[in-house]
Amino acid sequence: MSDKSLPRPPQATFCGGAILVGSVFVVLLAFGRMASLGTIEAQEEAQLFADSVGNGIGIDAEGWQTAMRVLCIIAGGLGVVTAYLGWRVLQRDRTARLALSVLAPITLVTGIAVADFVPAVMAVAVLLLWRQPTRDWFNGVAAPSRPKPTPVAAGSVPVPSTAPSQGPGRTGQVAPQGTSYPPPAPYARPGGAHAAQPVGHGGRGARPATVLTAAVATIVSSVVVIAMLAVALLFILGDRASFETDMEDELSSQQAYQDLDIDGGVITDVFIGLLAVFIVWALLAIVLAVLTLRGSNAARITLVVSAIAAALASLVGVLVVVPLLITAACITVAVLLLRGEAAAWFAPRQRS
Repeated sequence: MSDKSLPRPPQATFCGGAILVGSVFVVLLAFGRMASLGTIEAQEEAQLFADSVGNGIGIDAEGWQTAMRVLCIIAGGLGVVTAYLGWRVLQRDRTARLALSVLAPITLVTGIAVADFVPAVMAVAVLLLWRQPTRDWFNGVAAPSRPKPTPVAAGSVPVPSTAPSQGPGRTGQVAPQGTSYPPPAPYARPGGAHAAQPVGHGGRGARPATVLTAAVATIVSSVVVIAMLAVALLFILGDRASFETDMEDELSSQQAYQDLDIDGGVITDVFIGLLAVFIVWALLAIVLAVLTLRGSNAARITLVVSAIAAALASLVGVLVVVPLLITAACITVAVLLLRGEAAAWFAPRQRS
């Protein structure tokens, strides 16, 4: 029986459906919560938070609403990604299950603030994807079938089978005289099962267009990010004193940061460090894209996780045009590499 013909267990259908439906609810609730941030009720709630908890951590009502707006955007973006992954889980995509397991803690933390208990239900559904019998279904193992009992008439005695044995030389039953047995099946020739298959790079079939598109999108977007961050880094290093002065003026103008006594030099060092980390991250993404083109499944999974993390990181600058383009590119890369034809190309070729 082919792996694709395995029946889906009810537990897998329930978990995949719960993730898919829950993701839709998270997206709707996140956008509904974002739309209500400007209402009087939301402003009163923000002021209540600022008076009770915000004073201790330096967050006022405006800062609380900004944080909620960012959480809503992240939760909505994650909801779109997990909805697609939930649909792929119903198609028995093991990579989608792995990506959901990576995103489950992030979805729980960011979504619980805007969607109440729905992310918790999704996290439980992701956990159940790793339990039996769903785990065997993902591994291509058929569930053992229970033998049906044979009805026996009342008063009758079961008669032992007198069927001949499978071949001569077996102990137990003796083959009737004159019975002929079919000759044993010949051994398959090495490579015979794959002789007629078109072989491409690395012994696989032709590389899918989705893999090539995802790799090109990764390389192009990474080069753009490196160029932008390099320009920003050179600008800061070229006139560090002026940048520190601007940072100190910005911090002193905010009431929430006046009591923290933050040095502009420390903020500048942190900013330079973040720029360097993002540049290295983009360079590693290019390396992963090249390894993905060469057929490395580990590089593909790592690139999917990196693309999702980069999409979430780029949502911080959602009001700027360029970060939105980077977010779209990252989501496109993750979706393309999780499609069925891409996963099939990266799967190890079965031996005959």
